[in-house]
Amino acid sequence: MKNCLISGVNGFVGSALAKRLLDTGGYRVVGIVRDRNFKSRRDVLDKISVVHGDIRDFDTVRYAMSHYEIDTVFHVAAVTILKHSVIDPVTTYQSNVMGTVNVLEAARQCKVQKVVFKSSDKAYGTYEELPYKETMHVQSSPDAYSTSKAMADLCAQSYAKGYDMDISILRAGNIYGPGDLNLSRLIPRSILRCFEGIAPQIYKGVGEYKREFMYIDDVIDAYLTVAERGAPGEAYNIGGSGYQTVYDTVSKIMKYSGFEDEPEVVNVDFKEIKEQYLDPSKIMKLGWKCSHKIDAGLEKTVAWYKENIGNREKFFVV
Repeated sequence: MKNCLISGVNGFVGSALAKRLLDTGGYRVVGIVRDRNFKSRRDVLDKISVVHGDIRDFDTVRYAMSHYEIDTVFHVAAVTILKHSVIDPVTTYQSNVMGTVNVLEAARQCKVQKVVFKSSDKAYGTYEELPYKETMHVQSSPDAYSTSKAMADLCAQSYAKGYDMDISILRAGNIYGPGDLNLSRLIPRSILRCFEGIAPQIYKGVGEYKREFMYIDDVIDAYLTVAERGAPGEAYNIGGSGYQTVYDTVSKIMKYSGFEDEPEVVNVDFKEIKEQYLDPSKIMKLGWKCSHKIDAGLEKTVAWYKENIGNREKFFVV
């Protein structure tokens, strides 16, 4: 039986990963939780060992790994909302960069066998030719979130090379699916607005941005694939769902939600990379594949919110 630590287990990806490990069997799951809130998956937190603390505190991170004799670390904790990173860049860099250093250093000291680090497509920054490939360098961007993920990505690469550690890096685009209560994100926010009879909003000028949205189950499959077969020090792209414009994504959400009006375009100053999608060829060689094209994933996601959003206490702390 493997002892696995998930940083950010309270978040959308972390809780989905924990649930998969619990459902699969053969894993003892430990999670670091900063606070228990309305987005917390009760059906997950009640079944794992919880260390209360912040990844910005090295002693907390090291205690979690040493006390529970951790074999594998899934480091997914981060400030992930772009708007939050713009408002508070200091916390973003503290959490995303130094929090990552704390996880890597604790794993080194505790001789953890495997570390899987959640990077992002944002780490690549702007390139004239797409899709992103792992041979492209990560680089700085105008926003703190993207730059912090590039910096953390480089830290993971450095620890892998400098200390001969088994660290694999995953870079995915926007992740969505059942159970995401971060309503500032495009997909859950648009779905809920449709169910409330309110037109989804698109920021002015953003409708033509191209994005690749990855369904949560495919992302978790990628994490487990890389945990088992990922090469030390290597990065892997998660992609293949089909990139499209933000406007097309919202239009599909409206179709599956039965909403027949047009999106509302709002005048919001929004600075982000205009086109992002990834080449997943490398991870596919490990046996992973994208099982949900965007239409199939959105249809499943809309159905989940329709069935469950009025019954949050079934899953979440309320």
